[in-house]
Amino acid sequence: MMRSKGRETARSPTGRPVPEHHTSSSMINLARVHDKYGLKKYWEEKIESHGQRMGNEDSRMKNSALSKLREEWVQRLQFRNQHVIESTREQQIRRAQRVQGILRV
Repeated sequence: MMRSKGRETARSPTGRPVPEHHTSSSMINLARVHDKYGLKKYWEEKIESHGQRMGNEDSRMKNSALSKLREEWVQRLQFRNQHVIESTREQQIRRAQRVQGILRV
């Protein structure tokens, strides 16, 4: 607070002088408003930085070799499974033909 002609001049949280007719409750309200904007700014910055981190993580995952390797392995396993199924069918056909040959004799 500043002294001017024997009186103290109150200052707002922003440093501006507050008129003398303002009461202490209005000073509290000014402090609350100041705190409100500070909190709002803090959380907006937190949300923005979180969004940036998530975007960076998404781009990192897209460029990751792990996803490419995973796709290659999926293709290999699908090919292997298809080959196993085909060979199993061929074996079943051969067995059925043998059984039919034995039954004919």
